[in-house]
Amino acid sequence: MEKGVTIGLSSGNRLTAFVRLFSVVVLLCLLPGSVLAQTLQGTVTDAISGESLFGATVQIVGLQKYAVADTNGDYVINNVPVGRYTIECRMKGYRTQQQVEVQLATHHATVVDFKLSVLPMMLEGVTITAQVNKAHALNPTAVVGTKMISVEEAKRYGGAFDDIARVVKHNMGTTGSEDNTSLSVHGNPAYSTVFRIDGVEMPAPNHFDGTGDYGTGKISALHTDLLANSDFYTAAPVAEIGNSFGSVMDLNLRSGNKKNYEHSARLSVLGLDITSEGPIDRERGSSYIVSYRYGLTKLANDLGISILEGDQADYQDLYFKLNYPVGKRGNISVWGLGLWDHGYMPVDGVDQDDWEGILYDQEDWFDRVNTLMGGVTYVQKFGEGWNLRANLAAAHRHYMARDGYYMFSTTGDTLNVHNRQNVAWGPMTPYASMDNKTLWLTAAAAVQKRFTENYLQKFGLQLRSISYNQSLKRADNIYSGFLKTLAEGNALGWQLDMYDDNNFRYQYWTFNAGLHLQFWSLASDCDLQPRLSAEWHPADGHTFSVGLGRTSRIENMETLLAATGNRDLKMVRGNQAVMSYKWHPRHELCFTIEAWGEYLTNVPVSPTGTFCIFNRRLFYTNEALVSEGHARNVGVGVNVEHYMTQGYYFLVNATLFSSEYRAIDKVWRPTLYDRGWAVNAVGGKEWVLGAKKTLSVNIAGTMMGGLRATPFDEAASAANFAAGIPYCAYQEDKAMSLRTGVVSDLSFNISYRINAKKASHIIGLDFMNVLANEEPFQDFYNYVTHKPMSVMTCYSIPNFSYTLEF
Repeated sequence: MEKGVTIGLSSGNRLTAFVRLFSVVVLLCLLPGSVLAQTLQGTVTDAISGESLFGATVQIVGLQKYAVADTNGDYVINNVPVGRYTIECRMKGYRTQQQVEVQLATHHATVVDFKLSVLPMMLEGVTITAQVNKAHALNPTAVVGTKMISVEEAKRYGGAFDDIARVVKHNMGTTGSEDNTSLSVHGNPAYSTVFRIDGVEMPAPNHFDGTGDYGTGKISALHTDLLANSDFYTAAPVAEIGNSFGSVMDLNLRSGNKKNYEHSARLSVLGLDITSEGPIDRERGSSYIVSYRYGLTKLANDLGISILEGDQADYQDLYFKLNYPVGKRGNISVWGLGLWDHGYMPVDGVDQDDWEGILYDQEDWFDRVNTLMGGVTYVQKFGEGWNLRANLAAAHRHYMARDGYYMFSTTGDTLNVHNRQNVAWGPMTPYASMDNKTLWLTAAAAVQKRFTENYLQKFGLQLRSISYNQSLKRADNIYSGFLKTLAEGNALGWQLDMYDDNNFRYQYWTFNAGLHLQFWSLASDCDLQPRLSAEWHPADGHTFSVGLGRTSRIENMETLLAATGNRDLKMVRGNQAVMSYKWHPRHELCFTIEAWGEYLTNVPVSPTGTFCIFNRRLFYTNEALVSEGHARNVGVGVNVEHYMTQGYYFLVNATLFSSEYRAIDKVWRPTLYDRGWAVNAVGGKEWVLGAKKTLSVNIAGTMMGGLRATPFDEAASAANFAAGIPYCAYQEDKAMSLRTGVVSDLSFNISYRINAKKASHIIGLDFMNVLANEEPFQDFYNYVTHKPMSVMTCYSIPNFSYTLEF
């Protein structure tokens, strides 16, 4: 129910926009200068227990400025000249940690938190050096298959659009698309990516999620100004992670500044963002942050600026987080997020000369997606290594869509190249409609205890209810206009997760062992999942790690209610193994080689054909399915990364992988996401121009194999069209035997920052898919050539922006 789209600016509009932005730059450059300073602040805690580290020293490398953490672990360094610095934190008995190239800008205080790891027992002949914060995941028990995602990278990467999903798609073993936020890790389907927000699983916080390929959206509603550094799990996760066999985006929400008020406004081609944060009560340390964003696509189109040449996409979102300390060792936070999306595409009747001879040109489509989510988190530290974390969360999503076709007044005649130009229009004939509502309610609690300096235990549980109501209707053909019910009903399912995780450290070894129990009520299915990982540091700068684990995931409710019997589909089981070697020849340079393997069972497949749920392109299927399929993924990747140091950074990686499935006929075939290979190159350079100005240039490029496809059945496709069925037919016995063309993407980002005394100004251009390369989107029968064809899609967006921070 989503149409292909080309996005871009006309050349005249591009030139006009550039001239105006350049004029603003010139005017701001003429502002009088002065010495500008800012505040650096943050909190220092134990990475394992979360306890505040009183007495830790935080120093700005190269400056005679430092601070000592107080009893709450808080530190403040005032009057720091604006610029980029390496911040170092030291504490006796802990590994020294550095955060490199941290930017301090005017009016916005910079918050840098440290989570220090206990220093291992010294071995003779081995030197311990400072550890860069990006060298390890934020979760200290996650030793393999996890990467820390820097928010600053998301702000810097070319084509990222302040969206972390568009950053991690450049990771080794991960593929994606500029068309949407989909992520396929190790060849797993995009819908298998799970989002956790502040430790609780939530629906994907993406605009237009599920309006095309299931499990994808267009852009994240949680833009980078709202997030703290987060973790991205790709394989063999720790025991506390449940309901996942693919990847997990573990997002941490940033709290507002508890010392000073800060505000920002950003105007770009894509929207208007306004963010405000500051203290509620300075003495108690409470704070707020609130943000509103309005997509300007509709307004731009009304003004005649051709941003969207295909689909129209109107969106807005509202976010807030309140943070309150409770007593000396407790904290409670409340957050909420609302997304309102409206997509539509009127018929291209006025441009009949551009028609290709497909029903796509006559389609009239719209959808609405309204999503509300939020939660309350309570954290309490009891001392002696005891910590409690409790969550209550809820989410509601309402999706409705309508699909129809404008026909000619000679309804019933065979469509052809002649009558499309010479016969009068008739009314739009409805073809399909969908309306579904989902309500998630979650309660979770976790307790951890640090029994000794080297042994930590975590245990917790989560209970989640999923209430779902669905109505899916479709006509027999494009002429009838009478919608028949394909799937209708409601269901209430309960998901229970319990885990026990044990982390043990001895000298240069780290072991993590745990169990995760998951139960799903609709199928009365229960799975006990062992997890085991180990990390070895034979010498400073060298790390070997290995992880083994069993995972499981419930199928989406849309599929479970699509046909009689699908409610009994069992959870997909995954058995994963991953091995990794990391070498840091210098603290800012990391070389990684990683290999993985995965075998999945209980995969939903057709009881009679070759269809597998992993290969669906639309967000729904009304096929009856059975849990008798299998899948397997293997691959190896090499990655070289230079962290942002001395004003530059880069990342280069290459991956070879295979992803296959086995349907009911027991024949192994490639999955849709079996691209085979992928290569990424990302880099950037920053120049400091005097005391007040900074210029940053960043570029990101990707090349990868195409998605898999099934050959058309031309005769059956022609018969479908003659019967008024707008879907192509395929040679199912040759499922996924083709591969579409190589996909390439080149994007860049340029930003110019001016730090004035009372505000900062940032002028930028983030250009996604500069070469306007296309990818296959949807298949239609061409009634001019009398052959099926693929509609291509292209997102090529020059996003000019101006940001004011004050």
